[in-house]
Amino acid sequence: MLIVAFLAVSLPPYVTLDPANSLVPINVRVALHYPMLLGHILFGTITLATVCVQLWPWLRRTHPKAHRISGRTYVFAGMLPSCALALAVVPLGELNPLGAIGASVWAVIGLVTTLRGYAAGRARHTRDHRRWMLYSFAAAMGIVTGRVLFLAVPAIPGVPHAPEVIHPLAGFWLGWMVNLAVAYWWLHRRPARVRRSRARARANR
Repeated sequence: MLIVAFLAVSLPPYVTLDPANSLVPINVRVALHYPMLLGHILFGTITLATVCVQLWPWLRRTHPKAHRISGRTYVFAGMLPSCALALAVVPLGELNPLGAIGASVWAVIGLVTTLRGYAAGRARHTRDHRRWMLYSFAAAMGIVTGRVLFLAVPAIPGVPHAPEVIHPLAGFWLGWMVNLAVAYWWLHRRPARVRRSRARARANR
């Protein structure tokens, strides 16, 4: 539902194929800027559409072939081209250095985690595949989380009014950083039964 809401707000300006409607300022001096931005958005949309299917436990257990197809679509028609085009588009845009570096770091993290996850899957290393693909999912959802934080952080009482710092920090750094931190916690959390058994063991010493 969150992804549908995000796409419903973000995609309409680009459906017209009119650079004047772009939410991202277009560098008119570079003819390929807008086409590359459209490619990034198209592949990013495929990324968000397939990543939820890819992480659906029921589908993974009962329809492994569909899981593999959605996974390859996510990797080769979604995350990898979207991140690669982000690295090409960022230097052409008008982001300040803080935002440009954050977006570039996100793209590199997306490429690395997705490639590692795909390689682990091909090698039948299930645990590593799951771990790296969860990190890839966290990176993919960084744009959604970043949009929420872009709106929420400046509204927090006490946050300095410095849009040139707060907006790129919230939109291009905190989104993927928060997601990766949650993914790390999720992967390293201890189930309640393990905590209880360890607590009993300590109590019996």
